[in-house]
Amino acid sequence: MLALTGCGNAIEWNQKLTLVVGTPQGDVSGSGVTRIRHTFSEDKWIYAPGQAGNAKQSGEAAFVEVAPGKYLFALIGGENLHVATQVFLPVDRRQPPKAAAEAVAASRWKARLSKAFYPTLVTFRDINDPQSIQIVEPEDISAAFGVGYTLKSITLEITDEPVEHGRIGKVLKFLAWPNPMFIDWRDYPSGHPLRSVNKRSFSITR
Repeated sequence: MLALTGCGNAIEWNQKLTLVVGTPQGDVSGSGVTRIRHTFSEDKWIYAPGQAGNAKQSGEAAFVEVAPGKYLFALIGGENLHVATQVFLPVDRRQPPKAAAEAVAASRWKARLSKAFYPTLVTFRDINDPQSIQIVEPEDISAAFGVGYTLKSITLEITDEPVEHGRIGKVLKFLAWPNPMFIDWRDYPSGHPLRSVNKRSFSITR
């Protein structure tokens, strides 16, 4: 997907994130497709975080049910806005921003992410209670789910698959609550990854 909008300084693509988890019953996987839209200045490198101008993501977080009623979620937004250009166009392949964006958008590249590019992973001890959210460390997801559970891989690919809305809301019913900040950020110290989590960490509409 290559979409040029506005005056030619905005480019969009769809990207699919897939989680594969090993469980005592075998591997399970889940994915989510989001749309990335970069609006950038011609004199800046598009893949550099914070230097591509305005970047937006829409869609829903990838998630997988690892056990009955137990889910692993990969949050969207934040560092995820630039991961495709960072992964597929590393430093030794620098291009002007428009060319870099066009290369990613026109590609069907796929890569297994290194841990440096992992999104923030979370789960809920009680799927109906947003206050029960907890960070899941990728190297030790058994701490959250029990013995025998491992994160096998996270892959990213540029895709023609459409962005879907509504799937995650069937699992996280509290996303329909009117308060956008469904957890109390004051419970977490400055710099804690959960301090900025809100509804848009799971679902973003245009």
